[in-house]
Amino acid sequence: MSRKQRREQARKDPATAIGTVSIFTDVLNSITSLFTSDTPELASNRRKIERICRCFVLNNEKLEQVMSVLEKCMDEGLSKEAGDQSTLKMLPTYVRAVPNGEESGEFLALDLGGTHFRVLFIKLNGREAEMTGKVYHVPESLRTGSGTNVLCALVASYRSLALAANLTYPAHSCRPLNPLFPFFNV
Repeated sequence: MSRKQRREQARKDPATAIGTVSIFTDVLNSITSLFTSDTPELASNRRKIERICRCFVLNNEKLEQVMSVLEKCMDEGLSKEAGDQSTLKMLPTYVRAVPNGEESGEFLALDLGGTHFRVLFIKLNGREAEMTGKVYHVPESLRTGSGTNVLCALVASYRSLALAANLTYPAHSCRPLNPLFPFFNV
């Protein structure tokens, strides 16, 4: 079967196309090397371990099938028609280009996770980067409280970092801000 045919088969029926996916060839070799004795008991154990570990050996064909299944699931997750039924929820990205190592500037990043919030100040100068940051605990009262309280806490956290790191800006100056909020499937 050609590569194109395998990809098409995986697109049509991802569940059966994957079969057994294997990724631990080195593990199999390491474990079997532990059983160098030829006693019947060790030989039996070695065969059992080899049989189990073979499930984790990934060849190119299986890799391509996994790639096809992931691609199909991502397409469905981004699809307006199938997005609600997709098992892999996706959001469109608005990234216009990938980094090339010539980026420069000063940036703020706010990363709000489930139980922690991270404030970062990042200076880029080509391939050099300086990062100052602080991690804050997000209490239950804030996680379940109002949006206004969350935003006030974010501002207070940023202000705390700015004061601690002696970050000052001229009045009315702007810095690019990257807020990162988790995507919850509710």
